[in-house]
This record gives sequence, structure tokens and C-alpha cells, in this order.
Amino acid sequence: MDNYCIELKTKELRAHLLITSKDAVRYYIAGINIKTSNNTYRLASTDGHRLLVTYPASIDNYSPLDITIANNDIKRIVTSNKNEFVTFKVENNKYYLDQLEIIPIDGDYPDIKRVIPDYDELETNDQPVIQSHFNFSYLNDAAKVSKLLDNNAMPVLYPNKTQNSAAIIGFNKGFMVLLPMRNNTSDEDRARLKLNLLDISNTSNKQAA
Repeated sequence: MDNYCIELKTKELRAHLLITSKDAVRYYIAGINIKTSNNTYRLASTDGHRLLVTYPASIDNYSPLDITIANNDIKRIVTSNKNEFVTFKVENNKYYLDQLEIIPIDGDYPDIKRVIPDYDELETNDQPVIQSHFNFSYLNDAAKVSKLLDNNAMPVLYPNKTQNSAAIIGFNKGFMVLLPMRNNTSDEDRARLKLNLLDISNTSNKQAA
């Protein structure tokens, strides 16, 4: 394996930590997966219900890599780190976060391609499907409301079939109307999403071959 280092954004690692599993039984996803392919790398995290994938940057010195760094190791580095970046380094078949030597999680990371929809599913007649856009912090508030109302189940979001229309969040003891926001998504944003989804698909196909 080649020796190389990658500068990982500290805030990005913190974002992924929010999505990783905290369940000891599902230890193989209790961390952040880093995978290199074609002189690029991506980070992935999941708790089995949500998935976060980011494509930070390209790397000059490349060799295939697919490891998962445990939550505790990442927390030890980012908790008190005031720097913008954390250095991930491969050196003599050993792995480091800054100066901390780490041992990757022993287990195969799930095939994330299985849960990522094809971009074609997001388009109709070559035009992107434009649904309502909502403030995510309001969804978090809905979960808090549900708890205060002593609901036994999580609230349910019912999107409206009509584009840019309100949605309903149903509780056992009532409901909340969620009004849409103005859509600021640009053609460039949609093109970037398409490339990222296609990259995941193409990488998986190459490995299968």
C-alpha cells in the first residue's frame, strides 16, 4: 500500500459523526468509512436509517483503500481540535489521524449503492422532479413536539403530490402543517448531485466486474 496523507475537514468529520451508528451490535457501521477510487476519495456514514456521503477532494498519490474509522478514534481527535483539518495518513501499512495511530474496524462496510436511488428516478422526461423544499430544523422541532405530546411513535411526514405545496406531519394527538420554502436549487447543484450519484454507481459496477 502506498504511503500518503489526506486532509479531512474537521467540521465534515463532526457532521458524519451525527449519522454513524451508536449501536454496539452494529459495530461495523459505528464509524466513518473512507474509500479511495480513481485518485479521489469519499466519506460515508450510516446508522442503518440514514446515509451521508461526501466527496471532499482528490488525492495525488493513490492506492485502493476501503476502511472504517471507529467513532471513538474520531471523537478523540475532533472534540478538542480547533484546526480546520485533520490529517489522515497511511504510513508503512499503519493508519493515523493526526498523531493518533488507529486500527480500522474489522468488518465489511455495507454496499451503500443498494440504498442510493439512480438519478433517473429523480427526473421525469429529462427534467428534474421539483418537490417542496422544507426547513430541516422544522422537522427536528416536529420530533420535539411529538415527544411533548407523549406520542408512542415517531411523527409521520405526508408530502403533498402538488409541487411546492405544504406537507402534513401527523401526530396521534394532532398534526402540524409544514409550509414550503422557496426553491433555491440551481442547475449547477442538480448537475453536481447527478455526477456524485453516477460516480457511486460506476464505482460499484467496476468492483462487480
